[in-house]
Amino acid sequence: MGVRGLAFSLALLVGMMPCAASGSPSEDVLWSREGVPAEAYAQTMFDQGYNLYLAGDLREALLFLGEAVEVRPDFKKAWWWMARIYEEGGSFDQASRAWERVVSLDPSDREASYFLERARRRALYGKEAWDAFERGVVFAERGDHASAEASFRRAVELNPSFAEAHYRLGVSLARLGRTEEAILSLRRCLELEPDHEGARWWTRELGSKPR
Repeated sequence: MGVRGLAFSLALLVGMMPCAASGSPSEDVLWSREGVPAEAYAQTMFDQGYNLYLAGDLREALLFLGEAVEVRPDFKKAWWWMARIYEEGGSFDQASRAWERVVSLDPSDREASYFLERARRRALYGKEAWDAFERGVVFAERGDHASAEASFRRAVELNPSFAEAHYRLGVSLARLGRTEEAILSLRRCLELEPDHEGARWWTRELGSKPR
């Protein structure tokens, strides 16, 4: 059942549907909104959308969730799942906009803030490149520079214009004692981002003047 059909049925169930009907689907939706409390209508749209998501029908799920937030723009949970679905479908710009709504509704939600930043970075650099970069950061923080080097190298293979990944690769190589390779990576970072202070500092530390 589509969004309009479910909305029409909901209004009938609560016995609040106006008796006159034009037969127009768009007007059916309007009447059902007028006849059903916004909270109940939005929750029903959300529940149906979430069930469709669980069933793997992402496109239809988004239609129902979109209906929920149209009726209740402050419905944080619906925005949350819209953002999740957009990300799973690879629509990172749309995911970013949905996460922005979540964060605007609840600025204290640190998890949503992280997901917003991740969606923006995936949109900018590509999902696989950003995810490889994030893995590299985790390995580097643990002191596992060999694994960090492999992850950062994968990131620059996937996106050769990813300046920060070239920088992090250079640092990992330096910590592994592979100075010449490190300098090459740091110089590549500076070609892409000439004012990168970290890359300039490391090239000086490694005995090579920044270009």
